[in-house]
Amino acid sequence: MIFKQFQTISNTKLITALFWRSDIDGSKSHRETLGYLSKRSAILSLLFILSLLPWGAIAQVSVCQLPQGATCAQYEPGTYKVITTSKTFTQMIADNELLPAATSGLTPQFLVVCETITDDVFGLYTFAEGSEIIFLNNTSGLIVNSGANLRCRETFLHGCQKLWNSVRVNSGGWLSLTQGCRIEDAFQAIQVQPNSTLIVQNCIFDGNYSCIYAGGGIGNPNQFTITATISGNVFSGQKALIENYYIPNSSCFYSKPRFGMEVFNINHMTVGVNGLGTSNVFRDYSYSSSCALVGSGMPVGIFAQNSNLTVVNSRFSNIAKGQSGRGISFQVSPGSTSTLDFTGLGTAGLATFDGVEDGIIGLGNITVRTSHFNNLNKAINLTGSSGPYTVNVLANSFYDIEDNTVHIENISPINRLVIKDNSFLDNSTYSDGTFFPRSGVYLFSFASGYQNSWFYNNTFLNESKKNTIPFEFNYRGITIRNLGGSLVEYNRFNDNFSSTARSYEGVNVFNASTWFWHNYFTGAGNWDIHPSTAILTDESSECRLNCNFADNTKHGWDFKGMNCDGASLEKNVLNAHKIGLRLRSDAVIGNQNNKYNRWPVMIPNTVEAQHESNVVPLVQLSLFSIHTPDLNTEYWPNPRLQGGVPDVGVWFVQGAPATVECLASDPGGNGGGSQAMSAEITEADLRVMDETYQAVKGYDAGLWEAQLRLFGRLNRHPELRPVYSTEAAWYDAQENTTVGALGNIYQGILSLSRYSTQEQNDLETAANGQQTATQAIAGKDAEIAQQLNNTAVLEQLISERQQLALTLSESITDYQSVMANLVAGKLTTAQQLLLQLNNVATVSMYETDFKTVCRIMLETYISQSPLSETNRIVLQSIAQQCRYEGGLAVVQARACLNSETDWATFDNCPDATAERNQKSMAMQSMKLYPNPASDASLLDMGRLVTNGHATLRDLNGRVVQVWDLTEQKQIHLRWGAELLSGLYLLEVVTDQSAPQTLKMTIERN
Repeated sequence: MIFKQFQTISNTKLITALFWRSDIDGSKSHRETLGYLSKRSAILSLLFILSLLPWGAIAQVSVCQLPQGATCAQYEPGTYKVITTSKTFTQMIADNELLPAATSGLTPQFLVVCETITDDVFGLYTFAEGSEIIFLNNTSGLIVNSGANLRCRETFLHGCQKLWNSVRVNSGGWLSLTQGCRIEDAFQAIQVQPNSTLIVQNCIFDGNYSCIYAGGGIGNPNQFTITATISGNVFSGQKALIENYYIPNSSCFYSKPRFGMEVFNINHMTVGVNGLGTSNVFRDYSYSSSCALVGSGMPVGIFAQNSNLTVVNSRFSNIAKGQSGRGISFQVSPGSTSTLDFTGLGTAGLATFDGVEDGIIGLGNITVRTSHFNNLNKAINLTGSSGPYTVNVLANSFYDIEDNTVHIENISPINRLVIKDNSFLDNSTYSDGTFFPRSGVYLFSFASGYQNSWFYNNTFLNESKKNTIPFEFNYRGITIRNLGGSLVEYNRFNDNFSSTARSYEGVNVFNASTWFWHNYFTGAGNWDIHPSTAILTDESSECRLNCNFADNTKHGWDFKGMNCDGASLEKNVLNAHKIGLRLRSDAVIGNQNNKYNRWPVMIPNTVEAQHESNVVPLVQLSLFSIHTPDLNTEYWPNPRLQGGVPDVGVWFVQGAPATVECLASDPGGNGGGSQAMSAEITEADLRVMDETYQAVKGYDAGLWEAQLRLFGRLNRHPELRPVYSTEAAWYDAQENTTVGALGNIYQGILSLSRYSTQEQNDLETAANGQQTATQAIAGKDAEIAQQLNNTAVLEQLISERQQLALTLSESITDYQSVMANLVAGKLTTAQQLLLQLNNVATVSMYETDFKTVCRIMLETYISQSPLSETNRIVLQSIAQQCRYEGGLAVVQARACLNSETDWATFDNCPDATAERNQKSMAMQSMKLYPNPASDASLLDMGRLVTNGHATLRDLNGRVVQVWDLTEQKQIHLRWGAELLSGLYLLEVVTDQSAPQTLKMTIERN
């Protein structure tokens, strides 16, 4: 019921309308309550009606009729039947307001509905071509009951001056809208309840807040079945809402449509049918919220949550580009399972996604194939709650993408990623005045770990840009940060944009162990102006570069950072035009004996390999085999000297016959990064174990980091430490050191993103069962679509589909159980690791910082939430340290922050050996005298300190208090009564002494 109250105020004749709403069927609403806006239009309509009546009769007058002169009707007002109260079809037929079912399909009907009408006719009821139903009020609508089959052909359903509610299909009901039906002006135009059937073909939706709402409702833990045939429709957001829609309990409202479709908790539903009618089109949506709402407000073509959804033959065009518009938003709650299987319109011709902010956004089991993406910010943005998901991006084309084309950013890695047979063309002329490097594929994970990623037979083209403004982007074909387990195979990276100083990199990896196999890199040729590099690996160990070809690039392979000693190069051809192999920032390339690589010398003065560091202790760890070591080429600017003579024998070993076959992985995808990266003991590892590894520039963190990395390699590869071996003895000796304690915990953190063989088998078995059932339902849906006019056969097909849906539901439950157990186990492991970490005592600053980074990684993983601002500040302070002073903590902090900052400033640490020796003498005179009675300690620094500070940390590495030591020789360090009893670490950093960490115990009675 709708209760109305009118009131006049003074002589202004202002009328206030208060509406008290019940649900469409008279029960309390379980969905969003409609907000009532557009007060001006409501007031004008009421004023018009009231002006015809005496003021004393206001309270008794019904307004359930089309306003005189209303423009919302297609026909003369006198031809309409006005339904003033909620009624069933049976009642309306008895009252001569509706034609009987036997003749309803022959003559168009015209209705004005003020409340709710319900199809309770068992079997088929048809609204004939040309029919029109006008819903007058916010609670007006139509219900299709269980057992009813309502068919509308070329029927116009719409509102007049107010949003109406919906056509709701109850469980067991059947709704068919075909042959040019128009549905406008609703809150949720079609609301499909679980276990119902919906057929929508060749219809137009416009002016609706949401066109189709399907499922069990937000927050419902169960998944349901909906049989749907949805093809050839236009879901438009072009027409403004007939009145503004208020968000419940908020002053925010929408003035334009927001959703094409909403799908919640459906175990399978298909949108679009191949070969049946034209494609569905979702178009012309724009942002219209009156205030900024966190996490909501953006228009979406299809929004799906916790559902298995197949989308074919659909197009998304002009959806709030620049206003967070999304083609498909695919969301999965933790512990749930969902599948999005999307097949587009092809890679040429009409774009599947065109003029959208994000084409597809979300995370879950996703397959996107044969789609053409054009004019987007991000084409595929995979972000959300991570899990053991499989993502396939197959045979798509990407043009004019302003940001990263395929963007994957998660707290922890997903299970498996396949990017195969795609074409990436970077020709965007976008400019926002902010430089950032963009990539064809960008992978980033906060928690370092293993992700099975396979890039196969893709083309990445850096095309010339047509804009006249300065170009602001470096371009990378693939960027991988903080992840291991990727195989980059048989891809083509072409640079065709030489008229800019912005750099080009085929592949950029940071803290990411990767295999590169059979890739082809082509530069633009103008290498004096436009720097180009085939592959850049930064702080990435165990990388394999086999059988690749780089032609016409400025640089071939570029290694940067200390953690590169596990890399391997075999049977590559580097036709670079400045430096074939470049080692920067103390990069170490170890164990390169008998690797057959070729440098075809095309121009004079080409450098085959160059080490851009003067750090001889690190350079001496590099061994590399070059095919013609005749010393006529400038191999090394600063070769290792023995007695003042270059030691050629150590640097260059004559190449032996090739030992690597250039074979592809299994084309079926089994090679997608799943090949084990065989570890090996490197030259650097040997120097660590025999204690001849020299600290870099006098900083001890370099040696500790090398020990930690070797410990990790031996931990991950037990075969490298056989019984009684030097490696086993060294590994066992580390168990009682901070290297062993933090090393085990760090390897445990990495293992959170890996899956055991049994876990993987369980997941694949459950996923295969779900996939088989899903395919069976898709086949049954196709049969149903072909037999729509065969009632006898149709009933049997629907019965068979219901049985298949039951099987699918059981397989989904099995998968959810496996995944839930896996997630719970990983979280338990993370909590145990955090407890272990809290019990590790550290002394050196680089140890404490590394412990702090590990703690932040674990806390973020456990909370499954983005990095907090507090932790971000801590990571930034660690990341900005001198690279050699902070060691692995600095590397991991930079990886976690995902920063693109050029860290050369922080890596350019002075040679501190002599200076540190002097400072160590000053450090020995520094004393700490506790005074428990006054909650203070006296710090005596032995000499006047011109600049410095003391930092008190707890055992978790958190900063408790900081004191400024400027122009002081002694200082009383005081703390408040809120400081608990326990062990604390006091870090003292001055300009006259080496950094020192002092233990301090605070006891309270």
